[in-house]
Amino acid sequence: MGEEITYADLRFHDTSHFSASRIVEMNLEVASSVPNQSHCRCLKKTYMTVGIVVGVLIISLLAMTVLFFQASNKQNYYHDRIERMAQTLANVKNDLCMRNEGEQKDACLLCPMNWVLIQKKCYYMPDKMLSWQESQRFCSAQNSSLAMPKTFEELELITCNFRRWITFSLWIGLSCSLKSNGRWVWLDNTTYSSYSSQCREIRCASFDYSPLLFTTCSTKLKLICQRLPINLPSIN
Repeated sequence: MGEEITYADLRFHDTSHFSASRIVEMNLEVASSVPNQSHCRCLKKTYMTVGIVVGVLIISLLAMTVLFFQASNKQNYYHDRIERMAQTLANVKNDLCMRNEGEQKDACLLCPMNWVLIQKKCYYMPDKMLSWQESQRFCSAQNSSLAMPKTFEELELITCNFRRWITFSLWIGLSCSLKSNGRWVWLDNTTYSSYSSQCREIRCASFDYSPLLFTTCSTKLKLICQRLPINLPSIN
């Protein structure tokens, strides 16, 4: 009986020792598994971050590629438009400028509709009868002034080109007043040196087939306007 008790005690003791040892081993296994799980989570975060960065780079690269092709297409579009416009201007130049080729040489000087090009100036004679002041206001509204033929040659050219319309005297941009100390002055403030006599009242100048005439500024006469032409540049 005593031997059985002793055997039972030893068996119980051994079982308790085995269980405690197993528990310690299991705890060690659990403890060792915790760092491994943390390490895995860190790796997952790293992979996710790298994936996001790579994705952003790919999207950026695709966006830059699309923008590059769009810019290239726009450049080609505007280049084609410029070429078409240049061709259109060349056609306009050929249509409008060749008629005055002898006078214009390399330049293309264009006058508004119903204006006449004479010696690199545009002239226009409206069908109106106005005073000198009214005539100047009318020409100003056309971005021009009353004509200022300062040489006999220029006066003769105007007369020849408008011969069939000149049936009356025409106002020109020359006048005399006390404000100019009685001198005859063109509208550009240059002095008319061919006539030295001073005026004692406001007088204005006109012309027809004969040389310059001086008359009262309120007289109703026809007029002739003058302006610079539009210079269309050469197209290579």
